[in-house]
Amino acid sequence: MKYKSFLVGFFLLITTASGLVAGELPASGLDVSGNWSELDTKNITGENTSGNAFLNLVFSEQKIDEHVGGFASPDSTRMAYLNRSEKGYSLVVAGPGGKTEGKTYEDIKNDVIFSPDSTRLAYYARIGEKWIAVIDGSDGKQYDEIIPPIVFSPDSKKVAYLAKAGDKLAVVIGGEEKLYDNAYGLKFSPDSNHLAYYISKGGSGSFVVLDGREMDRLGTNFIFSPDSARWAYSSINAYTGDPVYIVLNNKTMDLGNDGAIYGLYFSPDSQRFAFDMRTGSSTYGSHRVVVDEVYGKEYQFPGVGKVVFSPDSRHVAYWAKSEGEGYFEVLDGIEGKNYSEVRDPIFSPDSNHTAYAARSSDGWHVVLDGNEGINYTDVWGLTFSPDSKHLAYAARASKDGKEMQFVVVDGKEETQYLHDWYGQGILYGPAFNPAGRLVYVANDGGKAEFIVVDQTRKIDPWIRLDGSALVFDSPDAFHYLGRNETGTYLVNVSITAQSEAEA
Repeated sequence: MKYKSFLVGFFLLITTASGLVAGELPASGLDVSGNWSELDTKNITGENTSGNAFLNLVFSEQKIDEHVGGFASPDSTRMAYLNRSEKGYSLVVAGPGGKTEGKTYEDIKNDVIFSPDSTRLAYYARIGEKWIAVIDGSDGKQYDEIIPPIVFSPDSKKVAYLAKAGDKLAVVIGGEEKLYDNAYGLKFSPDSNHLAYYISKGGSGSFVVLDGREMDRLGTNFIFSPDSARWAYSSINAYTGDPVYIVLNNKTMDLGNDGAIYGLYFSPDSQRFAFDMRTGSSTYGSHRVVVDEVYGKEYQFPGVGKVVFSPDSRHVAYWAKSEGEGYFEVLDGIEGKNYSEVRDPIFSPDSNHTAYAARSSDGWHVVLDGNEGINYTDVWGLTFSPDSKHLAYAARASKDGKEMQFVVVDGKEETQYLHDWYGQGILYGPAFNPAGRLVYVANDGGKAEFIVVDQTRKIDPWIRLDGSALVFDSPDAFHYLGRNETGTYLVNVSITAQSEAEA
């Protein structure tokens, strides 16, 4: 079976109804026992200590340009950079198939946009006193100013941007413009078939425009559902006594004249809808989460965090402010332990586990299904494996007077990397590939940069280009853009198994 390229850190979540009762997340396959705090003291040589077959990382490269660095495409196969000459500026695009150089302009904004599929390119350039959007090498209409960013649709087939034309703002879609007093917030639907944005007229508040049709009521917080079949926006509530409402697919939910809406959310299956509502006229009023028109408990200011649905859409989690000092996670209405601070939770792909970062008096730690991990100076990048059996994250701690960064997998620390300057420590990841291999990039105090796969690490002969993702082409191969003093390269890495004797 041909394996499609996969961006590390993102994977398709395919789930079915599991008969779970709200609030019940059974532990199935994840180790949350006391040994979660055991340290891995063996991983000091770069050998694989996970018990799996020993791995070998084989690098190969193709030089794509002598220029060092640039803007990386989402698929990490091409880069773009500005070339300055006596005549002005031009944009060079380089990749495995060679490089092309565009027209020369008096100036080019240093903000190059690749389409999601990496096949198209857009930027804005100056001709005299005017600015144009250059899309796929073609000049657009001249305007007084191009307002960033240029936006591609998810399928990469459509493009839209904002431009200043005299005292008006133009919304330009596929070369066609519509003029308004003001406009902002371009947003395509996930299926790329719809475009929404905000406008204002003569100093009024903002109105939502959807597919060219202006909505009747003022609005903000516009969102599309994942399947693009539903949409919603809420009232602005800039002043005390303003009506509070939500418009959901043309149906208005009137919520009184005392409060404000702070966030709208659709579930992954697009069937459920939730929002965060502040009660009372004070900016410092209490908040409550409403899910499918069922009102949750009120929590004092600052209220609640981002509302997160599980992949199967059956569970809801968020952090909330406690009545005294501190915060806790709320899972299906059930409050967890109180901490000094709590960050947004995540669900495992099978929807059976939750994890979040929490801070207490002695530092930050990860809480997995209610079980606390080791305390560190900071933790970030929480991610579950595709089979939901493993949890990894990055951590920072002081070790023997030095600041170290490292990856923690199922409660066990991997190799530590010195971080005493920018560009050191854990630079990318951790992330699981579709086959469940854990991959990340680390720099040890500026001495060397490593690619690490399932605890097997190898010095990277190149420095990963800023913005370049590790893209998996198969379970055992990935690529990225790298650079050294001789230029920029497309780097391919193959993961091969070797015997213990060979290792």
